[in-house]
Amino acid sequence: MQTTKYNHRLIARVTIEAETPLAIGSGKKSILTDATINRDANYLPFIPGTTLAGLIRHAIDEELADRLMGFIKKKNDKNGEYEVEGSRLIVTEAKLLNCKGKAIDGLLNLETACDDEDKAFLEDFKHAPIRQHAKINHRGITEDKGKFDEEVVPKGARFCFEMELIANPKSEEELAEYKQNFKDLLGILVADGFRVGGKSRNGFGKIKVVGEACLYRELDLSLPADLDLYLKKSASLAEAWNGFEPLKLEKPQESRYTRYELKITPKDFLFFGSGFGNEDVDHSYIKERYITWDGEGNSGRWNSQDNSLVVPASSVKGALAHRTAYHYNKECGIFAENLSPEDFNKYVGKRNKAVFALFGSEGNEDETQPTEAPTGERTDGKRRGHVLFADIIRNKEEKTDKKIHNHVKIDRFTGGAIDGALFDEEALIVHPDEPEEIEFELLVDVDELINEDQRIIQAFEKALKDVCEGMLPLGGNVNKGYGQFEGKLYKDGNCIYE
Repeated sequence: MQTTKYNHRLIARVTIEAETPLAIGSGKKSILTDATINRDANYLPFIPGTTLAGLIRHAIDEELADRLMGFIKKKNDKNGEYEVEGSRLIVTEAKLLNCKGKAIDGLLNLETACDDEDKAFLEDFKHAPIRQHAKINHRGITEDKGKFDEEVVPKGARFCFEMELIANPKSEEELAEYKQNFKDLLGILVADGFRVGGKSRNGFGKIKVVGEACLYRELDLSLPADLDLYLKKSASLAEAWNGFEPLKLEKPQESRYTRYELKITPKDFLFFGSGFGNEDVDHSYIKERYITWDGEGNSGRWNSQDNSLVVPASSVKGALAHRTAYHYNKECGIFAENLSPEDFNKYVGKRNKAVFALFGSEGNEDETQPTEAPTGERTDGKRRGHVLFADIIRNKEEKTDKKIHNHVKIDRFTGGAIDGALFDEEALIVHPDEPEEIEFELLVDVDELINEDQRIIQAFEKALKDVCEGMLPLGGNVNKGYGQFEGKLYKDGNCIYE
């Protein structure tokens, strides 16, 4: 048996912050929600190391992934022999940080191990936000079984994890290559399009590396001083280690994404529904608590939901998908009056070629390809979305106020109110002296399927321009005049509509 000595260790400790909510699913449900988040033994959110390792592997090329993260390949089909190599990369779980910026690692009694400030901060994670969803079809109504909800990790939550690369270079050149490869892996964390967790195409999962830097150290265990330093390092993320030095992370220069930016302002009323009412109204707009940190990152606090402005990306995505289908069908000369009822459904929703190419599909019940799907695509009609969205969660402007609208349904024969049909809703009204400017970023991963038909991108850009013109309202109750915007559209930094 051959023994391989890995004398070199490249170690990094990274702190990340959720810029949007994270959907770190546990695969379970509870009495409160259809999908719960992952929680550790302290009942606090955490990110599994397998999640981080999988995301990093997916973001790098196959050759580098095999070199650093191992592989299993068939060597001989007849004999069933395999060529196998284990991973050189070790990734820990990402543990939640308390309000003082210290990781909560290990089994703790939070009642006795934390002071009152930490206890109050961590206690609120036991009641994480729950997002309500409804799948809307091309007729503007909720599809059957299209109502669901999910628990999310709130915006602003910080996590800490470590990555360690073990190496046995045979030369200084090979060692330098390992060092550069490891720094390239760390650079993935600040790359465009890197998301953590599920529902990344619905606005979740956007993160940032705190300070755009990490703690880093290179060790040669054949040296007594480095070996002693390595042995003194604790496995706990809560423990400091004097071997670390700061390392600035470099963002990858090449990006495969086309960046669109919507800079829009609501004309008057804004309503993204919470799915619930409150003690005052039957239907209220969505509010959500989130966390902010001071400039040095040493003090975190929860922000009140009463002052929050939340624009769920899933609402914007749905509106854009339907309008993109409309413009694409118009460009192709496909109109409803020329189609039979059987053919109509081939050109709407996930079966529309532009919607399928840009927004993806969970697959078709009959396991056939969507209309005009190119050769080589999956035959089950499944495709990952190629447009990345990000939720907007921040404090609203001081002069943006809530407005309660009262409604009553009138009997068309008697002219009187119908019994039980009195209801009200709470929306936001924007003050003209202090408008709410909303900056919405969309990253489009343009691949061969999108490139082969220029009408796909043209239809998508027309849908974005409709938002800027006020022709495509966003949010709920749009037929009552809510959700109209006006503004500018940018493509890779250049204004294409004003």
